[in-house]
Amino acid sequence: MRFRGLQSLIKEQIMRKVSFVKWGVILMLGLLNFHLQAQNDSLSADPTQFFNQLSSILLNTDYPADKAKAGNLLEQFGGNWDKGQFTEEQQQGIRKIVELMRSKHIRTFPYLYGYLQSVNLLAGTKRTDEDFLAWQRYIEKKLRHRQLNTFLEFLTYSDKLLQKHILYGKTVAHWYFRKAEFHFRYDSSFYIRFKHLNLVKASRNDSIMILQTAGDLLYPSGLWLGKGGELKWNRFSDSINVNYKIEGRYQLRLNTNFIRIDSVRLTCPAFLGKQTVLGKLSDRVWIGKPDPNSVYPDFLSYNSFFIPGVYPHISFRGGIELKGSHFYGIGLRNNKAEVVFQRNGKPALKLRSLRFDFSKSKMVSYSVDASLMVGRDSIYHQQMKMRYTANTKKLMLNTISNNATDIPFLDSYHKLDLHVPSLMWDMNTDSILFKRMRGTGSRQAIRFASNHYFNLRQFYVLQGIDDVNPLYVIRN
Repeated sequence: MRFRGLQSLIKEQIMRKVSFVKWGVILMLGLLNFHLQAQNDSLSADPTQFFNQLSSILLNTDYPADKAKAGNLLEQFGGNWDKGQFTEEQQQGIRKIVELMRSKHIRTFPYLYGYLQSVNLLAGTKRTDEDFLAWQRYIEKKLRHRQLNTFLEFLTYSDKLLQKHILYGKTVAHWYFRKAEFHFRYDSSFYIRFKHLNLVKASRNDSIMILQTAGDLLYPSGLWLGKGGELKWNRFSDSINVNYKIEGRYQLRLNTNFIRIDSVRLTCPAFLGKQTVLGKLSDRVWIGKPDPNSVYPDFLSYNSFFIPGVYPHISFRGGIELKGSHFYGIGLRNNKAEVVFQRNGKPALKLRSLRFDFSKSKMVSYSVDASLMVGRDSIYHQQMKMRYTANTKKLMLNTISNNATDIPFLDSYHKLDLHVPSLMWDMNTDSILFKRMRGTGSRQAIRFASNHYFNLRQFYVLQGIDDVNPLYVIRN
């Protein structure tokens, strides 16, 4: 009995092994058959048969929403396919990409669907074979390495480029292009070459425009390599008729909200006349509403300039800076800017400062040194506030300190120290008035002292708590 039980057990084990081998052989035959079918099921080179195969692939889904999207796409794609919107070379390229996606077992949705949707847009914009090939080469590179996320990002970018004319838009302020002629290129990397365009960066409340420019957009870095163009803004009125033109080549990082262009030529007839000024410009696009007192765009000249008629009978020498809509004359390289008031064709008053604020109605500076010319002598003050009113031709110079005795005018002609808080000159007259400042709320003493006048009390005040009076130190 034990022997018969052992025989039954051995027979059962043998049958199990036979069954396992049998099903293994069947499975191998099935896989071989599937592989042979896949080879025989390759996409047809015939355009009509290929489109039918493509339709079967797209419609082979259990999701009604996907099937509806596929139907709409096939209707549009089929129209372009049948009407000769794709050249023979482009049709072969599409078939190659679809075959590649099948060999990599890449899903129909969203990958194949997204690819065909972008291809359809390319057909609508009548891209050349060279354009199409460059675009396809970047697509193929991403698919071969199964970089599917970057593949979808590129399709999304292409759709926005072709439909909405968005050149770059990863922030709330997008770069757009208008009136453009462009081509796709691929040379180890993908880029878009614009023969001409108007380049616009815009948010809801602000924008900057570079008109009649050209250049290359490197994808995906967002580096713009541009050439020439004219800069325009809508945030300010053209009250002083300023114009900026880009000279030569420039670069922009489109993925930032800050731009800098190193070679811009400024024209501003109101202050510069026919002169043009070369400098650098920086700017940013505001997300909120721009402030009328914004410091952007910021233009700074490289060199100093002489402007003979910044106002009638007034000349300027120095650097040029524009911040927003404000025009400044500035000092450069540790040299102060200079404004000279003319009288009868000769210099009558010189003002020197690190910054003058010019507008149509006035000129202002908050710290100037002033020299009133009297023959070969002068009346000099080292630190005053100034304001010139253009329509009345009146100049006011006021001491910065409320105490007029702090810093006097040094009068080398009369050999006097003039302790006076204010100077006023009406350029329509020959008179210059030294006077008290208005609205100070207190009496102001005005003193004239000979520059040879000695006051012992002032001598000791000057010494203070020092052991030696500084006048002795100077003498020795």
